[in-house]
Amino acid sequence: MYRQSRRMLLIGLALAVCFSTASSTYAQQVFGSIFGTVVDPAGAVVANAKVTITDVNKGTKFQVTTDASGNYAKRQLIPDTYSVVIEAPGFSRVSSGNLEVHVDESARYDATLKVGDVTTEVVVTAAAPLLQSDRADVAQTFSSKQINDLPNIGRNLQSMELLQPGSAKIGWQHASDENPQGSVQMVINGQLFASVGYELDGTTNQDPILGIIVINPNFESVSEMMQSNQNFDAEFSYVGGSMASYSTKSGTNQLHGALFEYLQLNTPGFTTFAANPFVGLPYATYRQNQFGGSVGGAIIKDKLFFFGDYQGNRQSQGASVVTSVPDQLNRTGNFSDWLAYNKNYQIYDPTTGNATTGVGRTPYANNTTPLRRFRSRRRPSWRCGRFPIFSRSRVRRS
Repeated sequence: MYRQSRRMLLIGLALAVCFSTASSTYAQQVFGSIFGTVVDPAGAVVANAKVTITDVNKGTKFQVTTDASGNYAKRQLIPDTYSVVIEAPGFSRVSSGNLEVHVDESARYDATLKVGDVTTEVVVTAAAPLLQSDRADVAQTFSSKQINDLPNIGRNLQSMELLQPGSAKIGWQHASDENPQGSVQMVINGQLFASVGYELDGTTNQDPILGIIVINPNFESVSEMMQSNQNFDAEFSYVGGSMASYSTKSGTNQLHGALFEYLQLNTPGFTTFAANPFVGLPYATYRQNQFGGSVGGAIIKDKLFFFGDYQGNRQSQGASVVTSVPDQLNRTGNFSDWLAYNKNYQIYDPTTGNATTGVGRTPYANNTTPLRRFRSRRRPSWRCGRFPIFSRSRVRRS
C-alpha cells in the first residue's frame, strides 16, 4: 500500500511539472517583451544599471537590472505602449520614446549612457528597425486602428487574414449551423484549411474537428491580431499552415469607450445597395444592423482595470423570385408558348417509353396535352396529363 501511494504521488508530481512547463512554454502567446543592451560612451558595457519599464496607458511599472554583459530583458508584458528609463551611478538618465509591444514579439531598445549628473535626463527616441534580427518568422500584425479603419463587410475579423500574402479563400464553406461565428474557410501557403491555427489570449481557439475558429471576436474587443505564415515558434507545432493570435483589450487609467452601428439597408425609397440587376423585379428586402460598443477604465489607478464590450446583429433578408402561373391557354392543355420560349420545356406522353429512364418517350404535338375532366363535389378539377393544374377539393373520377 505504501509503495502504491508513493507511486501515485510521483505520477502526480510528474504531471504537475508537465503542466507547469506547458504553461510557461505557452506564456509567450499572450505577452511580448522588451530587451536591450546598455553601454557607456566608450562602448563598454554597464552592469547593474536600473531599467524601469512603464506602461504608458496603465501607469504600471516594472524594474530590472542589467547583467554582467550589460543586457536586460523584461518578459511577459501585456501588448501595449511602453517607455524605458535607464539609470546608473555617474551617468545621466536616459529615457526612450514610446515603444510598441506586440503579442509574441520583442521590442529592442539599446542605450548609450553619457557621463553626467544622474538628475540630467537624455531622451533618445529609437526608430523601428528595418530588419528583424531576433526572429525568423514571417508575420503581419494588425493593430486596433487598422482593424477598425480597414473596410470589412460584415465586420468579420477572421476574414482579415485573407489580406496576408499566400492566403486564399476556398470554394466551399461550412454550413451556418456548424459555423455560427462566420469563419471563412481558407488555405495558407497551399496547406489544408484545417492547418490554420487560432489562439485567443493564449488559449487554443480552433475547433478540433472542423478546423475553424471557435470565438470570432468583434472589432472593439481586440487590441491586435498577429498572423504568422512561416517559421513560427515551435510552441505552435499543432498547426502547419499558419497561426493567428488574437489579443483582447484591457482597461486603462482613463475612462474610454466607443459606440458603433453599421447599417446595410435595401427598402423602397432608401437603399445602400446597387440596383437590382433583374430589370422589372422589385427589390429583395434586406436589412442588417450591427451595433454595440465598449467601455474600459480603472478600478484602482495603476493597479486594477476593467473592460467590457458588446456586439449585436439583427438581419432580415428576402429574395427575388421569377415564376409564372398558367394562363387560360395553358389551362386547356396547350403549352406551345412554353416550347417557343425554351425547347427544354417539351412535354412528353408519360405512358410511352421507359418508365425509369424516360428513354423513348413520345412528345405531345405542339406541346398540347389531352385533357381529362373530373367531377368534383364542389367544382371541376382539370388535369394536364397526369398532373393537376389546380384543385381545391377531393375529386371523384366519373
